[in-house]
Amino acid sequence: MPAHVVYGDTFLVARQVQRIRQEAGAADLMESNRQRVAAAQAQPAPTLAMCQSLPFLEPIRLVEIDGALATQENAGGGRSGSGAASRSRSAGSGTGRRSSSGAANGWMQLAEAIPQLPDSTLLIFTDGDIGARNPLLRALSATATIHRQTAPAGADLDRWIKQAASEHGAAITPPAVRAINEMVGSDLWTLDRELAKLSLYAAGREIGEPDVRALVPYAPDANIFAAVDAIIDRRPGDALRLLAQLMREGREPLYLIAMIERQL
Repeated sequence: MPAHVVYGDTFLVARQVQRIRQEAGAADLMESNRQRVAAAQAQPAPTLAMCQSLPFLEPIRLVEIDGALATQENAGGGRSGSGAASRSRSAGSGTGRRSSSGAANGWMQLAEAIPQLPDSTLLIFTDGDIGARNPLLRALSATATIHRQTAPAGADLDRWIKQAASEHGAAITPPAVRAINEMVGSDLWTLDRELAKLSLYAAGREIGEPDVRALVPYAPDANIFAAVDAIIDRRPGDALRLLAQLMREGREPLYLIAMIERQL
């Protein structure tokens, strides 16, 4: 079976992994044929042995490795600093650095071993946001299917909210979309949870703005992200309204400027 790399927004990563399992027929495997490995606490050699093992009484063995790319992100060439500082860290860390380097090399070896794995092994690497120059990601791109899951923003987030509401069996009005966006922000886990609650509350009718205002808890920091989105999307009316609301809540102008600068 092909190997997969799924990385990016954690909500979208979880959804994509679920789809891969279902398409491969690996959604309901016995526990003995399902292994999930946290790379930060695991060694590559035993993980490779898992991948090379044949499944027990089923056609598929599922091995999911979480965080392996992140270990390479920290250990790879993306670091910067002076040569003297780097040499000082190397001298002071000793065995710890050698151990970390060994684990990093081990995950690279696992990537290289993918073509030799049994056809019955379904291998999935999962991770959060990873840089395009990540050495393990680049190595895996030759032997695995890459699924980058980018969180939606702006108009794409509005469309995502409408689609998520539809998946929960409800329609949602444009004012309600704007309201939940302002109150929750871009956290897809929270948005999905609140949309599930709203769909039950609406009971077959459209979710309206009053429903959102009544049921969805306000996240104070969400408006600054919504304001930045409005600025980027060239929606000055929405941006000014959100910034004015933040100032009414006691946020200082210099804080707002600093937050906008950081997000941009």
